[in-house]
Amino acid sequence: MPPLRRRAYDCVCKYSNVETADVAIALDLPTNTARRILEDLAAHGLLVRTSQGAGKPDLWDRSTWEADEAAADAKARFFVLKLRVPTVPGKSPP
Repeated sequence: MPPLRRRAYDCVCKYSNVETADVAIALDLPTNTARRILEDLAAHGLLVRTSQGAGKPDLWDRSTWEADEAAADAKARFFVLKLRVPTVPGKSPP
């Protein structure tokens, strides 16, 4: 991930529900540049954009992809472990 995108992602993760201008200030960038970076991250599914309506700033928050991936990994590991449980002749598996 390019450094500016990473810094923007970290900023949103640290504070959550961050306005575009706040990210721009934190990264010392023009607001339009910060907005484009945040839109790129949203397009990749890393952030979620919430519009507050006309004339109000958008809010940015992290998406649930990390939690979703962790849950899928845990489920896959459980399934693999369940398949590897040795069976003893005459006994049913757990």
